[in-house]
Amino acid sequence: FGVSAFEFSKCKIFHLILCDFKDLKETIYAALCSMRIVPFFRSFGCFNGYYCIDGAITSNYSIPEIYKNKKNKDRIIKIGVLSNKLVKSDISPSNNFYLSEFIISGDLNNNLIRFNKGYKDAAKFTNIIKNYLKKGLIWNNSEI
Repeated sequence: FGVSAFEFSKCKIFHLILCDFKDLKETIYAALCSMRIVPFFRSFGCFNGYYCIDGAITSNYSIPEIYKNKKNKDRIIKIGVLSNKLVKSDISPSNNFYLSEFIISGDLNNNLIRFNKGYKDAAKFTNIIKNYLKKGLIWNNSEI
C-alpha cells in the first residue's frame, strides 16, 4: 500500500510503500493508512514510526522500485480514480466523479450508482483478462 509519510522532526514528506505484514490486522491497518485523508479520517495513521496519509498526495501510483525499469514496465497495471485524460492509467473511469462524490459518501443507493459506473467502465476493456495475464497477473490465488 502506498502512503505519503511524514517525519515531522525533519519537516519531510515522502512516498512510502507499506508491505511485508506480520498478520491480517497489520495488513488492514496499512490499507486504512493508505486511504487516510483528514478530515474524512479523524487523524493521520501511524505505521513503523511514520505518520501516514493517502499515498496520492505524493504519487499517483505506488510502484515498488524493482518494477520501475523497462523490463518490468508491461507488468504494471495502473488503475486510476480520475479519467485517463488527467492521470494516465490502464483502467479508469470514462468521466470523473463530481467533487461532491469525493466528499460526501451518500446513502446506499448513491454508492451503488458509483459502483455501477466503475463496473461499466471496467467492462469496456476488451480482452482485459488476457492482456493482464500477459502482464503477469496471477488469476488463481492457488498459483501464488
